[in-house]
Amino acid sequence: MASSKTRSRSRPRSPARIAALIGVKLVGAWWRSDHARPADSAEAGGFGGWAERWFGTREGSGSAVKSPPDPVAGELAAALTPYGVAPRRIDREHLTEVVTGRRKAERWRVPLPAGLSLVKVNLAITEVAPRVGLEVLDAWEEPAEHGSGLTMMLGRRGQLHYRLEFAPTDSLVPGAVAVLIGGFGPDWDQTGEDFLGFPAPISIAVLPGYQGSEKIADAARAAGLEVLLHLPMEPDRYPQVNPGPEAILVHLKPAEVRARMRRALKELGPVRGIASYMGSRATTDPALVEIVLDETRRQGLFFVDNGVASRSVVQAVARRLGTPCVTSGIVLDGNRDAKAIARQMAAVIKTAEGNRDVVVIGHGYPETHAALRAVLPELRARGIEVVPVSRLVGAELPLDAAASHGG
Repeated sequence: MASSKTRSRSRPRSPARIAALIGVKLVGAWWRSDHARPADSAEAGGFGGWAERWFGTREGSGSAVKSPPDPVAGELAAALTPYGVAPRRIDREHLTEVVTGRRKAERWRVPLPAGLSLVKVNLAITEVAPRVGLEVLDAWEEPAEHGSGLTMMLGRRGQLHYRLEFAPTDSLVPGAVAVLIGGFGPDWDQTGEDFLGFPAPISIAVLPGYQGSEKIADAARAAGLEVLLHLPMEPDRYPQVNPGPEAILVHLKPAEVRARMRRALKELGPVRGIASYMGSRATTDPALVEIVLDETRRQGLFFVDNGVASRSVVQAVARRLGTPCVTSGIVLDGNRDAKAIARQMAAVIKTAEGNRDVVVIGHGYPETHAALRAVLPELRARGIEVVPVSRLVGAELPLDAAASHGG
């Protein structure tokens, strides 16, 4: 057997190769790549493009084809995010067998931040592979444009499933920032109207069960903004702290949890995803989280964990179920003081400049609106893009929160 790339290569026993080849079986196969698409195709299509890249496929003429969620790909991508690798920047394409034309594997081209150790990348993938039923079949280093690259072959029982090609970049590309402004429903004032005209594609989360909830969601959609259901969930101090009507509570039966979610979704009309509101107790309950995320997946939506609970099981359950999910890293306005919000934004900028995407949560406060408007020119000058939350789903990059989420 030989590689479809007719080249010979020497394989020096570099640290990265040694780390991957301990007890590894070497394999080779005839492969050719088909259905290639540009690396930025997902970014051009908003949530649809992201969903195609991470949970669907593109065939022939380019029409999107729905396919089952891919929790394995999600786990592999999650293993790379601590090293500044954003899943939305990974170029994925299908590999097909030359003789039969059958789809056999995926090829990933993964840009790495400059200076990142290939050994760390190798070990991260080697550690996660067994957890998702994969083994490292082969691995080697070879010259790349900006240093040494790393290729890893992952599969099951000697059959190739993923070919991961890592190559360093010559410079760091700033991450993107997604801003989710939530808590709308019980209150709507001029600041709410101001957010509808915000000069960047922010996302709006609306609480269900209030007189103005449906109108607010309609107004946000009419303004061209992405709308999410802000799902009230049980906090630690419930019932002293009340998350609101139709809240998702730990003691509810599964059928009632689903019924409440469906009623809320029907009330708000078309939404792109669901975000937890409060939920410091609910998001630590595996059984309840599984129901919520399964219903989210069934509705064709993504989920945003607001990060209120350090013991949250949302990400772990989401990966197992294949539910698109992201965790917010920081709340901008836990302290409404303008200087405190500015400090939070400075942390966001620092993280984004380190090639990390950031999902941040704010509320409909005048101070929050003013701070975001004031920082927009700096974000643009630094090349940091503000994007809807859906663009970063699957690209979780935790950021230590310095403010209370109130949950």
